[in-house]
Amino acid sequence: MNAVSKRNILMASTLIIGFAVTGCTVDRQIRGYIMDKKETAAVTPGFDNMSSVANLLGNPSMRGTFSEDVWYYINEHARRRSFFKASATERTIMAIHFDENGLVEEIKTITLADARKINPRNDKTPTRGRKLGFFEQIFGNVGRFSGNPGQ
Repeated sequence: MNAVSKRNILMASTLIIGFAVTGCTVDRQIRGYIMDKKETAAVTPGFDNMSSVANLLGNPSMRGTFSEDVWYYINEHARRRSFFKASATERTIMAIHFDENGLVEEIKTITLADARKINPRNDKTPTRGRKLGFFEQIFGNVGRFSGNPGQ
């Protein structure tokens, strides 16, 4: 082997090792509300109201779906290796429940340890009606609409 080919092999192997090392990096992400223990501990049930909680903690990450009387402050730490899907390493959800007068009634803290793994039954949602075939979906609207937009 001559010196040029050894040099090319050395450069190629260096590049391959370099790409392999950078492809295995870990990306750490912090998402959502950044919780400050002093501020979150300052929220007092029976004393604070929606306005004082909003002034102290800011707007919630999410409000209750069925009731606006529950505010959620959500924080998540995630780790992602190269091109793989990110996985949560830490998750904290602070749920603040308000009573009918707008005062803080209860504060719950939910962590990743409280999470439950569920197995969905199926990946399809059943719908009513008839099923359309491939060609019916593509050519189903051909000729159904007239060229005059005013009619």
